[in-house]
Amino acid sequence: MSSKNDPVLSVNSLCVSFGGLVAVQNVSFEIYSNTVTVLVGKNGCGKTSLLNALSGFVPATGMLKLGSCDVTSLLAWQRVRMGIARTFQIPRVFDRLSEEERQNIRVGRSRGVPRNAISRALSVCSTLRIPRLIDGEHETNSNESNSVAVRELEYILSASPKVVLLDEPFSGIGREERDQLSIKIRILKDSGCALIVVEHQLDAAMQLADSVLELDQGTVVFLGSRDEFNSRKQGN
Repeated sequence: MSSKNDPVLSVNSLCVSFGGLVAVQNVSFEIYSNTVTVLVGKNGCGKTSLLNALSGFVPATGMLKLGSCDVTSLLAWQRVRMGIARTFQIPRVFDRLSEEERQNIRVGRSRGVPRNAISRALSVCSTLRIPRLIDGEHETNSNESNSVAVRELEYILSASPKVVLLDEPFSGIGREERDQLSIKIRILKDSGCALIVVEHQLDAAMQLADSVLELDQGTVVFLGSRDEFNSRKQGN
């Protein structure tokens, strides 16, 4: 029986290779519910390759456990059903659909269409303060951005994920949208999710971080709290 303090995601000796190129080498770590882990490192150090391996988009060796379940051999869509969700560097949404319809697609795609899909979609809209469709027109809220990145993150909650992987969520957006996106990330965290965030805009990411994982040439060179990471950087 798992306890509240057990890791929600355990990674053991994960390796990713592309021919003779080793992108991720013997990476091991654990993350916990209600936490944000920021994944940092230079370009080409293996950050996106690690996310791709965790989400099942590239083959990898080692072991990956979601709670007590070994998901190492599962395909990407199977990992989504188990509770691993992610975004990509270039987000996509269905612009011609209402928010409820988009939420319904997310719920149906991840879990099979349940009888209460619409009510669940409406609940997510309410929780995340997403504008709803009323009498054929969207509610307007001058404080809410129409950012694709913000909306992409909003939809993730529909799948009731346990782990959320975000690949450069702040890339290419302004300060207002970044602030709104930070709010959504905190909502996901408070809902019980464990998040891993890859981001080059460290000022924004570090405000959200509980822990930091640093890669260098595909290997872990630091894993600890945000304060420990900042102290280490100041010491260097």
